Amino acid sequence: MSGGIMNNITSGLLFCLIVILFVPYAESSQISFGDKMGMSDFDYQVYEDIRGADLIVQGTLYDRKSLIINGSTIPEQTEGKILIKEILKQSNNSNATEGMIIDAYEFGGTIDNETTCYNEKCPIPEPGASYERIFYLNKWDLSGKGRYYLFETSIRSIDELKPAIANVEKGLPIELMDMSFAAQFEREQKKGIITTTTLPNIINITPNEGSAGTKTQLTILGTNFGNKSSNYSTADIAFYSGYNKDHPDYFASGRQDTDHNKIK
Repeated sequence: MSGGIMNNITSGLLFCLIVILFVPYAESSQISFGDKMGMSDFDYQVYEDIRGADLIVQGTLYDRKSLIINGSTIPEQTEGKILIKEILKQSNNSNATEGMIIDAYEFGGTIDNETTCYNEKCPIPEPGASYERIFYLNKWDLSGKGRYYLFETSIRSIDELKPAIANVEKGLPIELMDMSFAAQFEREQKKGIITTTTLPNIINITPNEGSAGTKTQLTILGTNFGNKSSNYSTADIAFYSGYNKDHPDYFASGRQDTDHNKIK
């Protein structure tokens, strides 16, 4: 009788031990690859960009040129150079150093007004132009030249991105400032920067028609276009070109934004 009781006690203890050991495992397994960990869609996308990058740097992109390769009739890739100012993340298969100039390429390009886009990115190099950004890169060494594939850029501050990168490397979620037009508008209203919500009005467009690819200058006359009171103010009007209706290419303030106003 006592042997049976002891067996039951032993079995009970073993069951409790299994439950104690299994529950933490079950809880920890809830955070797995692809789990957003409570992050917004935007934060999760940035999280994945950081996690997947071989190299993240602050630097200057310049000398961009679109190329037609392998006998193709369309621009297939755009090559440029990045002068590295500061390295924010570097994997073991990257040997970049600060002050180094690296070759970077993007899929797609523009030659003689013909543009090829990949993943909503349409590189349009401007002769002599340079851009200060945060660049997300992956090692691309198929040619043996030590080149990098540039897959994302950001104009956010280093002070905001450094803690985010540290969290990603620890497997922790990130939360970046919401830089959408709606959020910027709300913040700047609170600061008193934006004092009016008057809608813009287009009075006249000259010329009122034209042929594509002729580089005809277009003048748009209107009111309430905004005065661009701050770097990311919504007091600015965006205009879209025909080849890419999803991203603005021109702004009433005259600013240029090669990232198509996609702030990451």
